Amino acid sequence: MNKNKLGLGLALLLVMAASATALEFSADVETRAKGETVRSKMNVAGDKWRTETTAGGKKTVSIVRGDKKVVWMIMPDQKLYLEQKLTADHQRGMRAKQAGEVERKKIGREKINGIDTDKYEVTFKNGRKTEKMHQWISGDQWPVKSAAVDGSWSTEFKNFKKASQPEVLFIVPAGFNKMNLPTMRVPQGMNPSSLYKNMKELPDQE
Repeated sequence: MNKNKLGLGLALLLVMAASATALEFSADVETRAKGETVRSKMNVAGDKWRTETTAGGKKTVSIVRGDKKVVWMIMPDQKLYLEQKLTADHQRGMRAKQAGEVERKKIGREKINGIDTDKYEVTFKNGRKTEKMHQWISGDQWPVKSAAVDGSWSTEFKNFKKASQPEVLFIVPAGFNKMNLPTMRVPQGMNPSSLYKNMKELPDQE
């Protein structure tokens, strides 16, 4: 499997939350790449959003706090979390325009999972490469689905439920230890458990 493509798709789970900063909802998310599917649960409340994923039997949680300018990568099994400064990378998609976007064309309207959407073809720069993706945008300006034009990856929201989201979802649980790893950068969209899968025990870094 092409892990870079899957990582790009997973990254969208964090970055797609921007287009409707006042929207509150929960949804199931499916990310597909090279025949592999990752299913996640997402909760959004304005500029705060949480993505919970289980992979390889391990649960990981990413919490983005736009109000605090931080991202927390939480490992519930180890009761540990890693804090990162919110950067432009994390904020890609927080506006209607994609980071590196050079062209956007509306190409039709489609219903995705019961939601009426406008379909766009978006051309954007990803590093030195120019890539194309399709986006299906709801009337709330939410990307209900995004997919590479070549079909190499897609991210789709299902079971979309608008409702007020509990504040407890967007904070680090009590009793979790903070890891201080200033030299380690967790790539956006990467499952943080993969960084620590070979470690038997991680000490309290506080």
